[in-house]
Amino acid sequence: MIIPAGFYQANIVFVGAGVPTGAAITFGGENPGPLTAEQVADEISTSWDTSGMVGMYDQEVSTDRIQVKLGPNATGAFFDLQATYQGDMTGETGAPQVATLVSKQTQLGGRFFIPGLTESFVLIGGLIDGTELAAMQTIVDAFLTALVTNGVPMYLLHNDSTAPTEVDSLEVQSRVGTQRKRNRR
Repeated sequence: MIIPAGFYQANIVFVGAGVPTGAAITFGGENPGPLTAEQVADEISTSWDTSGMVGMYDQEVSTDRIQVKLGPNATGAFFDLQATYQGDMTGETGAPQVATLVSKQTQLGGRFFIPGLTESFVLIGGLIDGTELAAMQTIVDAFLTALVTNGVPMYLLHNDSTAPTEVDSLEVQSRVGTQRKRNRR
């Protein structure tokens, strides 16, 4: 990813029995403050906490840290914030490669996979229970809003010279997503 000056890339790293080989989600964002890498990580952590993102994953999964790299790639600062937030979904954790797929709604698209989906919320055909889907949508809406409120709005970064694209909304997909490598060694 190309991280231009005034932007950041964040990795939220997950650990626990529900993700035996680990997992992470990545997103970019604007740093209009400008804030230090540590301050951006703190604002993301606060946004994660206050929006209730722990409601997106099972108790067998927790975040471990939030890594932030400021742009530009070659010279921007980096910070690794220890941030432990244990999931609060109850029930048996599903297979490690089964995740909640969240689409980043922009002109170009994007997505991330949140691990630790409770098995009982997945119906036949890989659909997520409608009540849980609605609850998760409320949570990701609150997370995106919290990032804006805390001065670190989410953007989609690109591999070329295309300017970062603002994420207009997040949409929890009704069907689970899978990531094969989350279950391999």
